[in-house]
Amino acid sequence: MSNFKKPYFSQLAGVCLSVLVINDAFGQTIKDDVGYTALQNKLGASTPNGSEITIGVIEPAFAGKDDPDAFAWLPYPDIADLSQVKVIDGSGSSKPDSTHAARVSEFLFGQEEGLATGIAEATYYNLSDFIFNKLVPSTNYVGTLQPSALLYSLGARVFNNRINNISAVTTAETNNPSILRRFDWATAHEDVINLVSAGNSLQSPSLFSSSYNSIYIGATGGFSGRRAAAIDNVYNGLRQRPDMVTPMRNTSRGTAVASSITSVLLET
Repeated sequence: MSNFKKPYFSQLAGVCLSVLVINDAFGQTIKDDVGYTALQNKLGASTPNGSEITIGVIEPAFAGKDDPDAFAWLPYPDIADLSQVKVIDGSGSSKPDSTHAARVSEFLFGQEEGLATGIAEATYYNLSDFIFNKLVPSTNYVGTLQPSALLYSLGARVFNNRINNISAVTTAETNNPSILRRFDWATAHEDVINLVSAGNSLQSPSLFSSSYNSIYIGATGGFSGRRAAAIDNVYNGLRQRPDMVTPMRNTSRGTAVASSITSVLLET
């Protein structure tokens, strides 16, 4: 490693770690808060911005902004500046009408609020569709303990992106222990980075914030996801949570900030 790259990476690591301790009162924007503005001032045009990274954004289906009867997981286009991003619908049937997905996208790669402004492609998945049409079928031999890994040997994968942002989760899905085991197995086997919201209450949601192999994002205010759900003897409720906190007013935006920083670090 050259003499240039060593301090360069140290500065980037400092950006990532500063999100653990800095309060948003110290800076005017999240870029100021986590030290990214200072990094830009130092490195100029060579500042990493996630330009080599594609990302998955897994979202529940929320009532649409313009059409409340059309449940959507693609971002409403007039809220977030996504002009540089190719938005792909990985679940295939959403209108671009979700306010929640738009807010998440702003803090992921929006030109004003995001750090990973160089991301050029993002694939959005409906949470329920991701679980039952992607995660479960592609890990069926894991969940049912079948000896043959035929699906995987034929190239089946759960995750198509190295980084996945899961800013909203739910307890509504059934069979949590099985789904969690599949999720953790696929995360480790495919070597992906999943960043998961802790939720905005003391009790964390069961899915997927109880997973072991994801990075679990809370808020510096201390109100989010401190109590893990007690699911079974493996996914018990006695674990220290969360893994990381961000200076945001809710964990949906905070998880997007953490994913944005992770994209910058992973590019480097």
